[in-house]
Amino acid sequence: ALRGAPQSVSGRFLCAHNQLTSLHHAPKIVGGTFSCADNLLTSLHYAPSTVGENFLCRGNKLVNLFDAPKEFRVLYSDHGDFDSYADILDLERERARRHARDA
Repeated sequence: ALRGAPQSVSGRFLCAHNQLTSLHHAPKIVGGTFSCADNLLTSLHYAPSTVGENFLCRGNKLVNLFDAPKEFRVLYSDHGDFDSYADILDLERERARRHARDA
């Protein structure tokens, strides 16, 4: 768990490889890179809202990326790599359309 983590970090925040199932108590603002790669996350709920550099979340069991930070340089995930939150929304809308069509 991330209990006790600071609310804001000017540099990077690394919590990769810790078998985390939640980002509860993660910092809200990270000035550098945030890495939660290679955990057991199914959601990015409680992820920082702002990451100044890259957001790394590969190697998890993420169902979607809706709760990803709104600001970042590049987000790296098993669903693809993204340069903006708008690109993530485009992907998720397309996935929802395909799911509705196939249902």
